[in-house]
Amino acid sequence: MNTLKYHKIDITSAEIGDDIPKMHMHSFHVVHDENEKIASAALYKNDHLKEYAFSIGAYTCTDDLNASNLLFEKICNEAIEQQAKWIIGPMNGSTWESYRYAEINEIPFFLMEPQQPAHYIDQWLSNGFESWMDYFSCKSSLKNKIDFGEEKLKSHFESLDINLKILEGNELLKRLPELAKFNNTAFKENALFSPLPEDIFIKKYAMVLHYVKGHRVLIAEDQGQIVGFGFAYPHGDTLIIKTLARHPDKKYRGLGVWMTSVGFNWARDNGFDFLIHALMKADNDSIRISEVLQGDIFRHYYLYRKKLN
Repeated sequence: MNTLKYHKIDITSAEIGDDIPKMHMHSFHVVHDENEKIASAALYKNDHLKEYAFSIGAYTCTDDLNASNLLFEKICNEAIEQQAKWIIGPMNGSTWESYRYAEINEIPFFLMEPQQPAHYIDQWLSNGFESWMDYFSCKSSLKNKIDFGEEKLKSHFESLDINLKILEGNELLKRLPELAKFNNTAFKENALFSPLPEDIFIKKYAMVLHYVKGHRVLIAEDQGQIVGFGFAYPHGDTLIIKTLARHPDKKYRGLGVWMTSVGFNWARDNGFDFLIHALMKADNDSIRISEVLQGDIFRHYYLYRKKLN
């Protein structure tokens, strides 16, 4: 029987790979068997998250519980040495990066949906993690007749000189800095929020816009300023609403429903059969949107946490 070995890699090492986010990375840990790496993960420290500053991300492991046990032991011990009381994950430093595990069922995954090997969840649970934050995706038939109250909402917001606009091409790229600022404002009250620097936002979204074909970006403007943002893209016969956000001012209450109704009707008029409202946090606002859309929840996603001694 081969002996498992553990070592830490300097976070500046090229061995980690360019695809793993470095922002907030505190250390990187590897378990190997002879010369083969069989498990690895990063320990992140994001001080914006206060008591939940420490997270485990970039997790990979074969279906080997001994390897995952050793990896978690080393990472958690280092977090304890850093005075951590809690450790969460999977999260690559912040919610702007990859985080959450999807429950496994018979329904195929859609484009850009989080997914991972089934044994990962067992490994986390076996090491004392418990499900903590719950998210879900719901799917609606575009054949449904839904009363969004769209005309009333349209009349209300247009009376406030708030209008909807599609951003495309060069105009979209030019307004990415403004969208970066808006997103930091719109999501600042969300659980586990941390600000994202403008240059990183622009790089991430420019890459997504390049690779995701047929994307659709809808904004709401108030005197030329962005106060609402929706990002959607096609996947076969389905339109995925990936991001929907509005300015937190009470003045804009109902704006998300109006933007959703516009997306729903556009998708139906352009030959789609279904709409997926993706990766919503399981709270009252999200549940209300799901009810309005007459959507069926088809998958949950979880963020896990562990109390450290």
